[in-house]
Amino acid sequence: MLDKLKALTRQLNPVQRALEATQGLPSLTPVAAMEFIAGWLPQQQNLLEQPTRMQEALWGLDPLCRERLAAAASELMRGQLTRLRLQLYANAAQPYVQALYRAYLPCVQQYKLSLVQKPHELFPPHAGFLFWGTRRLVMEFITTRQAQQTQWRELYTAIPAILGEKLPASALPAARLALAQFCLVSSGLAAELEVRQVDIVDRLVGMLAPFVSFSQQPRSGIQYWLDIHQPHPPALVDLGKLPPPSNGLIYIQFERVLDELLSLETLIAQQAQLPTKLNFDGNLHRTEVLVTLRQLRDKWMGKVATRRHERKLMDKFVFLALDLPAIRRKVAGFEQAGTRTINLGIERARMEDISQSGIGLRVPAEAWAKVGLAVGIQVEGNPRWVVGVVRRLVNTQTANELHMGVEILSLTPQSIRLVEEARLTVWEQTNAGGALDNVFGVWIPPSVHSHEQAMLLLEKPEVVIGKSYGMYYHGHKGMIRIKDQVEVGDNFYRYTVDVVEALSASVEKAQELDF
Repeated sequence: MLDKLKALTRQLNPVQRALEATQGLPSLTPVAAMEFIAGWLPQQQNLLEQPTRMQEALWGLDPLCRERLAAAASELMRGQLTRLRLQLYANAAQPYVQALYRAYLPCVQQYKLSLVQKPHELFPPHAGFLFWGTRRLVMEFITTRQAQQTQWRELYTAIPAILGEKLPASALPAARLALAQFCLVSSGLAAELEVRQVDIVDRLVGMLAPFVSFSQQPRSGIQYWLDIHQPHPPALVDLGKLPPPSNGLIYIQFERVLDELLSLETLIAQQAQLPTKLNFDGNLHRTEVLVTLRQLRDKWMGKVATRRHERKLMDKFVFLALDLPAIRRKVAGFEQAGTRTINLGIERARMEDISQSGIGLRVPAEAWAKVGLAVGIQVEGNPRWVVGVVRRLVNTQTANELHMGVEILSLTPQSIRLVEEARLTVWEQTNAGGALDNVFGVWIPPSVHSHEQAMLLLEKPEVVIGKSYGMYYHGHKGMIRIKDQVEVGDNFYRYTVDVVEALSASVEKAQELDF
């Protein structure tokens, strides 16, 4: 009889029911768990009407919900991104995030100290509200590429209590970090970011949030502002045109964030690996992270990406060389020398448009299609190979195809061999088979496409900054000094160089893409 009464009591206790309902979540797939919560939580009307009771339920529910969302995002990162996969992810995640956001809202709006008096509480309502508000913003951006539907006034309701330190001491640190993450994400989303990159941004801001600071007065350096009474996202501060005074005006300092971002980029490039804190599931790609770091830094600094040249529509088939050895073989013209045709690392694609700085291709949605990939490109029927780097990947209406944007680096690249300065006298005696100590790469002569800067593409970081090397190709000699490493790509390292002794070969003359 006592057991039956206990069971009846549990049935009548909405909080206990809520916690018991979450016990099965770890056994569900991420998508199934999200679908369950998205349908179940709005039905708990008696909880929604009692913010105190709802907060008790969310206290046990929140950690599991974050785990399930992170697991689903991890699956998205592992898989090849197609429109269909993205649609399935959005269909499951969007109502799930919205349900949790709406559940936290009354807890914050009708805030009572009794809600956060537990010293062991990990997710105070303000932190949880801003966390799911940030996720809501991210989902809105992923599905619509903009944030027009965001209810900024709702999100700003959490700010006065946080910055006014009106929360218990145990709740303030988590709430301030959640506010910092929200400000970083809302000001860092840009149209140039692809879906996988948005998840990278989400991870990065978790590492950078401790370096954000808030004030009621503008300071020097890069900073953003928001007004809690206005329905607008954070905006970059123009010191020459400050926003009108308001008792709800908040300034957000980004200077230390940008310093840490630059340090992280340098660390990744030097160590050739990603920090475990960022790549905790092993699903991130180093080049994709480096590209995202640069785009995020440019966005926070107020740099606007603009198209340099107009596009022209084009419809031709092209061949793509996907790794540096294949690119070297093609630009060297080994096939024309009578050797056997080598098609390893070669893919076929269709050119869709062209501009003075690059081309747009329609390619299969396969694992090799990555931002930061160096490619050799040959239009079918044209003997010339050019070299470029993949800068954009965009979903098309077709689930198994992507639109690839390639920046052209050179119209007349050369396959070259570097030798150390002391070995200049043995150039003619060294051949490809006996040059294992030499460095092979692709020479990018100065042109409008390389911003009049001579460069090298190497498969590995085998040269030393500041050191001079002899360069040899097609019977021509020269000497160069390695100036700086300017890019770490998916399959290459790019260096700028100074020409110490002029090459006997002519410089690049072609200045226009004329496929």
